[in-house]
Amino acid sequence: MLYVLHFRHFQSAWRLLIHQVADFHGKVTKSIQIKLQRTFAYVR
Repeated sequence: MLYVLHFRHFQSAWRLLIHQVADFHGKVTKSIQIKLQRTFAYVR
């Protein structure tokens, strides 16, 4: 019983971690794209 509870807690924590990493990665990718677009606009 305790093991199942621990496993569920671990699963939810893992999902939260994945969500945070994905969110952070999305923000970084978006900022890089914006910087690239500005650079290309400046070059033109």
